Amino acid sequence: MQPRNNGSPPRTAVQPRTRRIVFVAAPGTEIIDLVGPLQVFARAAEMFGKQNLGSPPIYSVEVISASSQRSLVTNCGLRITAHKTFREVRGKIDTLLIAGGSAIEQDEINSD
Repeated sequence: MQPRNNGSPPRTAVQPRTRRIVFVAAPGTEIIDLVGPLQVFARAAEMFGKQNLGSPPIYSVEVISASSQRSLVTNCGLRITAHKTFREVRGKIDTLLIAGGSAIEQDEINSD
């Protein structure tokens, strides 16, 4: 049996491009505001990768520090190390998320 031709050109699979997701964290960040959404993107990327073997990753997720230091302490005392500081970030960002916390709420980010 031949597939029907409705006159339109055959569809070709479009490779989705990798989306760059950047999380900004500051000293005093609420850890759940950072890792909860980050885990959603990481899991979605994992599921996409399993269903689309050989495709580029759907998301590239990174954490940047709002201060001049990559290392910061969250509100619960957990020390995390960001991939970069905000001054080191270059290139296009598709989605930018700001993790909440005392420094953000009280506008205590040092602009050094």
